[in-house]
Amino acid sequence: MNIKEISELCGVSTCTVSRVLSGRGKEYRISDKTAERIFRIAADTGYRPNYLAHSLNTGKTNSIGVVLANRLDSYLGGIVEGIESHLRGTEYQMVVATCDNSPDIEKEEVEQMLYRHVDGMIIYPLAPPREPAEAAMKYEAPPTSDEVPLVIVGRKASVEADEVMLGDYPAGQSVAQNFMAAGCRTFAVVTRARHCSSDYGRERGFVDALREAGVEQERITIIANRETPSEEEINRLKTAEAIFGVNSFLLLEYLEWLRRTKDISRLRLSSVGEVEGSELFDLLFEPLIMPSRQLGVEAARMLLWRIENPGAPCRHTEISLLVQ
Repeated sequence: MNIKEISELCGVSTCTVSRVLSGRGKEYRISDKTAERIFRIAADTGYRPNYLAHSLNTGKTNSIGVVLANRLDSYLGGIVEGIESHLRGTEYQMVVATCDNSPDIEKEEVEQMLYRHVDGMIIYPLAPPREPAEAAMKYEAPPTSDEVPLVIVGRKASVEADEVMLGDYPAGQSVAQNFMAAGCRTFAVVTRARHCSSDYGRERGFVDALREAGVEQERITIIANRETPSEEEINRLKTAEAIFGVNSFLLLEYLEWLRRTKDISRLRLSSVGEVEGSELFDLLFEPLIMPSRQLGVEAARMLLWRIENPGAPCRHTEISLLVQ
């Protein structure tokens, strides 16, 4: 079926059918009764609109670009699942690209999304090197377009846009408070060697809560992860009664090194991110769960809002991490 055949069945002009099926019936004051008849006949006859023709008529591709800094893991997979679930039932579909932690790939993928004329983008951006400081200062988010609505999800980027973030700082605070409530006196936090806003927020929340409670600096160890933990770092961890990992992979990596020389069964442990099978180990482990699917849902919801409200001020949404 095509628009001309549907117009003959409905007894109206092809222009009327086209306007109704493109969602512009009210704009042209087409009655609800006529619109309902057109939709019903189109559905009954199995009509499907020509995608390219529809895009030319509306100036929209009904596509959402999703650019992710890393390869898909359970965290980013949850974000993608959340975006997809919220877009389901709408006129939009997503196009996904991963960047393997490469600034060049990230830039190229964003440019490809713009070339495709996506109606909006959701970006989980790269984290720049933590050292030297100049590298982090010079880092810039990939170029986007002022005409394309943008939502940044998960961690901050040097671009003015709507944001959907986790409550990283309060998460770090809550871990420190739990450690102190359990009677711990010496503490360590293991973070990454990159300037990631989410990791830094967890680290600062943890350290600030300890200092505000009067814990001396010499009883707080901060280790920025490298390829292989140094002997000095492992020795510093040996003195800690409680260790917080900004993510579960880092914590497990250091525990693997630490357990070779120390009994870790009495250590208080916490990290952001669940560890599969952790209940099988005799460890005092309390993870914080990242609601990644909710992040994706909120990012998609905010982007659709932005598409409808292009001139509104930028918004920031923060989602709390969950204590298991």
